[in-house]
Amino acid sequence: PNKPDVCAPGTWIRGVRSIIDPNHYYYDLERVDDPSIEPSGTSFSAPIVTGIIAQMLQAQSYRIGRPQAIKAKIINSAVPTKVSFTDNAISGNNYFREKSGAGMANSINAVNSYTYKYAWNHQAVQPEHITQLTVSLTTNQKIKATLVFTNKNTGVTIVNSNDYYDIDLRIVDSNGNVLSSATSGINNVEIVEYTANSNCTVYIQTRIYRNLSNAKTDWALEIDRY
Repeated sequence: PNKPDVCAPGTWIRGVRSIIDPNHYYYDLERVDDPSIEPSGTSFSAPIVTGIIAQMLQAQSYRIGRPQAIKAKIINSAVPTKVSFTDNAISGNNYFREKSGAGMANSINAVNSYTYKYAWNHQAVQPEHITQLTVSLTTNQKIKATLVFTNKNTGVTIVNSNDYYDIDLRIVDSNGNVLSSATSGINNVEIVEYTANSNCTVYIQTRIYRNLSNAKTDWALEIDRY
């Protein structure tokens, strides 16, 4: 499936040092004895994303208690052009990269950017379209949508490939033609994008597919218009 979902800086992160020290900054918080050592990994990137989320919850309190909505915004506002362009053949979604997921997490986009439309549902079970949001676009205007969902019913176990619980995401025009779709059966995050060639109305649709009895999910949909 799509892993990683998103990435953040994890190398040569500058930490604040005592102002009485000749070197006011150092790069490895765990190696105070040797600040020249290059650190790398989630020990640095995870706190950065955590800090972004803390700022988000202060600015966007409606996301509190909705982890899927937080994750959807982080992913939808990430910048894919700053990192690896190597495709992830396993993910089944062109917007996920093998080493960088949806892109580099961006604090300004996540905290300050205007959310055009969003939706969420708790323990959804419907087999048909559970959401259809209408979006009006002008020529060359772009929309990007991210869907995040998780299986919350711990009493349901996926045993083999015949057992599945999936939500697909797509953009269609007024005639029902599919403009962009994300239909992987193995991801719990889907991303779609579309840029309008002319003034138009499009529809963002989500659909649940399931072959498990009593399975329920929490999901969130984030749509940004540029």
